[in-house]
Amino acid sequence: MYRSVDDKMKKDSTLQPLDRFESRREGVVEDTGLDVLGLQSEIQRDMSPLAIISVGWNITNSWAGIAATMALSIASGGTVTLIYGLIVVLIVGGLSAASLAEIASVYPTAGGQYHWTSILAPKKWSRGLVSTFGLLSDLP
Repeated sequence: MYRSVDDKMKKDSTLQPLDRFESRREGVVEDTGLDVLGLQSEIQRDMSPLAIISVGWNITNSWAGIAATMALSIASGGTVTLIYGLIVVLIVGGLSAASLAEIASVYPTAGGQYHWTSILAPKKWSRGLVSTFGLLSDLP
């Protein structure tokens, strides 16, 4: 039995070591030796946390949702509604994410809301609620 990857590599000369690159911001990044496959790394693997959040923001189109509701909130209540509305939405969304995370940690399953509803709902309501949540989660 080999004690480490290095010992195994000493025995078998066909194995290539992992290339290690020092990131400017986040530490060491390991690259699995693409040259063995005849490929080369063409992207820079050094993204800051702000860059990662920015990419996620653009991919999920959150900006489009906020832009669409901004005109309505300004017309309805002005800037006070816009500012406090966003704060309330962030708090409620965070609480919802926290509760779903807690349920997912207690009942880890691929079924998600279907399975959680069947476990947590009263027996009398279980079948109807599972069907309802199944239909609602299937809507776009």
